[in-house]
Amino acid sequence: MITRQVAVMTGISLNSLDCCINSCLAFTGPYEKENRCPICKEHRYGDNMKARKTFDYIPLIHRLRLQYADPDRASLLKEYRRKLEADPWAEGVRDYWDGLLYQEQKGEGLFEDEHDIGLAFSTDGLSLFTVGNFSVWPLVLVNLNLRPEVRVKKENILLYGIIPGPSSPKDMQSFLHPLINELLLLEAGVPDVDDGSTPDSPKFTLHAYLCFCSGDLPAIAKVMGISGHNSYDYCRFCTARGIYMSHVYCPLKTPHGWQEPIELDPNNLPLRTDHEYRRAAATLTLQFNPVNSETIYGIRHVSQLLRLRSINFPRSFPVDVMHLIFENVIQTLHKIWSSKFFSDDSGENEIVISEAVWKRLGGDMDSSRKLIPASYGRAPRSIHKYSGSWKAEEWCSFLLYYSPVLLLNALPMDLYKHYMKLVLAIEIAIHYEISHRDIEKVKRLLSQFVTDYERLYYRYERKRLCLCLPTTHLLLHLGESLEHCGPAWVYWQYYCERVCGMLKPKCKNRSSANRNVTIRILQEEQLNHLRFASNFTESPRRTLIPEHSDTIGGQEYGFLVPRRFAQLTDEDFEILAEFYASIPEQRTSRRAIQAILGSPQFLKDVWKYARCKLVNDRDLVSSQWYESRRNVDVTRRASVIQYFRSGERLGHGRVLFFFLHAYESEKPRMLVFLQSFRVEDLSTRDRRVPEDKVLEVKGDGRKEVVCISNIIAGVGLLTSGGKVYVVPRKIEVPDDAADDEANN
Repeated sequence: MITRQVAVMTGISLNSLDCCINSCLAFTGPYEKENRCPICKEHRYGDNMKARKTFDYIPLIHRLRLQYADPDRASLLKEYRRKLEADPWAEGVRDYWDGLLYQEQKGEGLFEDEHDIGLAFSTDGLSLFTVGNFSVWPLVLVNLNLRPEVRVKKENILLYGIIPGPSSPKDMQSFLHPLINELLLLEAGVPDVDDGSTPDSPKFTLHAYLCFCSGDLPAIAKVMGISGHNSYDYCRFCTARGIYMSHVYCPLKTPHGWQEPIELDPNNLPLRTDHEYRRAAATLTLQFNPVNSETIYGIRHVSQLLRLRSINFPRSFPVDVMHLIFENVIQTLHKIWSSKFFSDDSGENEIVISEAVWKRLGGDMDSSRKLIPASYGRAPRSIHKYSGSWKAEEWCSFLLYYSPVLLLNALPMDLYKHYMKLVLAIEIAIHYEISHRDIEKVKRLLSQFVTDYERLYYRYERKRLCLCLPTTHLLLHLGESLEHCGPAWVYWQYYCERVCGMLKPKCKNRSSANRNVTIRILQEEQLNHLRFASNFTESPRRTLIPEHSDTIGGQEYGFLVPRRFAQLTDEDFEILAEFYASIPEQRTSRRAIQAILGSPQFLKDVWKYARCKLVNDRDLVSSQWYESRRNVDVTRRASVIQYFRSGERLGHGRVLFFFLHAYESEKPRMLVFLQSFRVEDLSTRDRRVPEDKVLEVKGDGRKEVVCISNIIAGVGLLTSGGKVYVVPRKIEVPDDAADDEANN
């Protein structure tokens, strides 16, 4: 009964289209009047003249209308893009709205109204069951008008539907047909839409544009209608051609003695253009071409996306670093280093890192689990034992955080130095904001990485040609994606993977899996939009509420319980006096402060706090006092910090406790009592190591008191080879109120 009421209140329902019983295609477009599947020849209708299977989807336009009718949501949909355009950043890109594609779209007359919406599309194959093959493809849309920190939350992702299983679609374009039809209507403009934020204003015409599509290589090939990464036309960005030796491979330079030698310049690749894509697609006589047929310009299908003004081939299909780097390139390197890339009888297995060393490195990761805060994501697991089951998040953490330390003395010098170019490039690419200078640096680093990869690993030998994979080549085009579509986090596929993870438990009936999942998706979309169609509000999620909070420099900080009223020791009191004497605006000498120690103006009594929430909840830092009260065997420590010392020098240390103290001030100051570390940056004595990537802790320094606003981030520690290292982490805060100084 409640489900029916929610459906009536929101007006969100399913539309259905006939599709092939084997999920080859949907009977849309050129297949609309077919009675049999042109691919598998199965009948469209059963004996009762009803479709044997349907593709169910949830219309998009009605949901956008609902969202704009809500006052709060309407304001949210307009303010973010408007704010970025009012404060342009000529030095680089902060989001899609700073990229070259958006600037070109504006020049072509798109996004002229503040109500216009930008959408991103992605899809991926998902196996619903652990046993047996049953693959479905969710069609996912993300609203780019929302702020980055909320756009990919579960309740804000727009699921259009799922392409039913059990098999993957042969012609995905036929399933995209209804979505593209709606997007064409939105391109032309949907009239008479209410703006809930300005109820007295007349209704407006809603425009929405598909800005880009993202996914792994098979998904992008299906959406673009191209032959894919296993063909001679393996690259969607340039016209580089693969060479064949039992398989198609993708070197920049052919092996020594190759009959038709080729050598490509990684800095000057022959790029494909939108005009050439569209011209080649216009020559296709069939909507769907057989797999073994010849292709023109690598195009195998007529993509439905060619109908949209907003889509540019291939620039609207940026490189997804999650699939490319964390699920391909770094894993390929790991296999090479572990002698697992070549077959056992190939004679090419070279042990770069022995199993004994991998076992030691895995032990170092296991022993450091409790030293890595939860803000780093999943706790490290042994690469020796569990690398086969690592997820993209774990490979990301290994690449950026752990590998610079662990591989320093494990890889030969030339291989380590080469590998660090990849680490630095990806670290820059996923920054929240990227300057044009940094984009050029990413291009330069990845060009050097790919060129040196061929020299160091492939060595231009026929027997090692299999190392030249399309994923390695795609690194050369990551810089272009940053220029055209913004930073890599804008279009990486973590949110799509999360959607796939949410869909699997929704299937409760294997015999009717497609319908079962679709109904549950529909119900979830109805609940997500109920807040826009009624006065219903969700119960707020439980969050940590600070016991004491204050705004410092326009940023809010909060102290969390437990707390305790305590008295500082004489030693601690001396250190606190040094802090006050170092404050420029205090203008009080240390001697003057010491003269009044213990007086009513300078009390020893303080409130000690256990934890602190940093700016905009970006990090939760603990203290040694709090952690000493808990079972350290089952909790992850989070008391080590990176902070600004006097003179804006960076320091590292462990928080002993947080506390409030008042001296010549109307309100108490939020302060941190910490034990500093003596840290050596190994880049000063090892030319392989980039600056700030390998920081060895040499011991404890002096105790200090600093203001809470001096904390940059909580960081982790990693033990390796009997030594302790700081694991640096850049904090990227997608919010206008971010602390600029801390992000630099």
